[in-house]
Amino acid sequence: EEAIRLMGLRRHDARGIRLSDLVDQADRARVTAGIQAAIGGRAAECRVRWRNVPGNPWVSLRFGPAVIGDTRTSVGGTITDIDAEVVAHEAFLHERRELEDLLHRTVEPHMRLEAVRGDDGTIIDFIVVAANEAARRHVGLQVGDRVGTELDAMMAEGEHEASSLSRLSSVVESGGEQLLLRDLGEGDVDAEDAHRFDLRAVKVSDGVLLSWRDVTQRHRLAAALSASEQDFRLLAESIGDVVRILDVDGVQRWVSPSVTDLLGYSPEELVGTYAQAIMHPDDIAEAVESGIRVGLAQGTVTPPRRTRLRHANGHWVWTETTNSFAFDDDGRVIQLYAVTRDAEAAVQAEAELQRLARTDPLTGLLNRSSMIDRLNRLAADHPAQTVGTAVLFCDLDDLKTINDTLGHAAGDAVIVTATQRISDLLAHTALLARFGGDELLIAIPDAGGSGAAMDIAESLRAALAQPTPIPTIPTEVAGGVSIGVALWRLGESVDQVISRADQAMYEAKTTGRNRVILAS
Repeated sequence: EEAIRLMGLRRHDARGIRLSDLVDQADRARVTAGIQAAIGGRAAECRVRWRNVPGNPWVSLRFGPAVIGDTRTSVGGTITDIDAEVVAHEAFLHERRELEDLLHRTVEPHMRLEAVRGDDGTIIDFIVVAANEAARRHVGLQVGDRVGTELDAMMAEGEHEASSLSRLSSVVESGGEQLLLRDLGEGDVDAEDAHRFDLRAVKVSDGVLLSWRDVTQRHRLAAALSASEQDFRLLAESIGDVVRILDVDGVQRWVSPSVTDLLGYSPEELVGTYAQAIMHPDDIAEAVESGIRVGLAQGTVTPPRRTRLRHANGHWVWTETTNSFAFDDDGRVIQLYAVTRDAEAAVQAEAELQRLARTDPLTGLLNRSSMIDRLNRLAADHPAQTVGTAVLFCDLDDLKTINDTLGHAAGDAVIVTATQRISDLLAHTALLARFGGDELLIAIPDAGGSGAAMDIAESLRAALAQPTPIPTIPTEVAGGVSIGVALWRLGESVDQVISRADQAMYEAKTTGRNRVILAS
């Protein structure tokens, strides 16, 4: 009965029909090859699209020889509905292409690495899954290459002997802590033409986003600070970075003309004022600690620190500043040199990359991986709070038919409208995610028991049953959603409670759609 339903036939119409006539013309060769393999005694599997079922859904066909007694008489097989899986995979590929396109549009080297794990779950290597031209040219790695030890030399920091594998693994396993390596050198760092760069690694899914930029000019400027004051000022005025000279009290005694381009002030407006006067209040303590005290204690150039500085127009500008110090013959600090550059583009790019990795591009909701991460953290940090949490697995009815008959713009309008209606009805403590192409997942803490959870689910179903206007046509389409509800049990994993809700949703789908079923 299930096979006949999936084929879109009635029982009396099914017998005698050629299976290859039921699939899309482009897929018929795969069906024929699978049947021939089964006749030859081998199992075979292929993915095809039904031709006579609305929406041309994807299914998996598995073939094998059927034997009666000692005589092989026919070919048997199974049919599995994989349409939601294929749609979800296509959505994932679309999101990944957007992320990679953003990487390729950046000028500075960017490379996305995915962890390769051993049988015990530990990270044993990284593989390149995306890299812009600048990154490929710098390190000589292409998409699909394993990293191995290729980054060890680049990520060496002074006498630090930790491998690139251990450093990048710590970023993935730390839960979001960034890795910042400043003023790294390649080759003979004492050579006159030696290059320096800053490197940053941030966690993205089960991997890292690696980026670096050339700071050779900044490093050479810092080295030049020990030369004559006249030479220093000529150099400072010739570069785009803002250079300031401060006394031991933090008063700015000289500011390079480039400050006008970055912050809108003339040098004369800032000379004689405290550097902290235009610094964001939340950044002052960190700037003093890491930017001044650490440098004074070590007597070296400090690593660049990000701070927000107030523009002359009143808005805040993200910047990166490096400090170095001038000492008298007795070793006492007599001046501080601050080199500041614009970091707005870098901050915005990092924020956009993080957003794309965490959210669904159409709705702005959490995506599948982010939702699972949030629920896993809740289960790990506050296991008692999971008890009583209601998990609702929602599947928008007939979305594929809408896409196929009215176009994907209409289907997108249905998804966006549905998520807006759900958001309007949920409490602020609830979590809502787009889990797949037409699937949404909701987690409601302290739902109040099965009865209250079912009432919430029913109110959502009623809201989504209202017609959805399609402004591009214009017309309205009938709504509907099948919802499975599961209450999180003590000791139950995230996968287990989602699976129960999914099974209940499937029951709602197969028993009439547009209904709510409570999981057992």
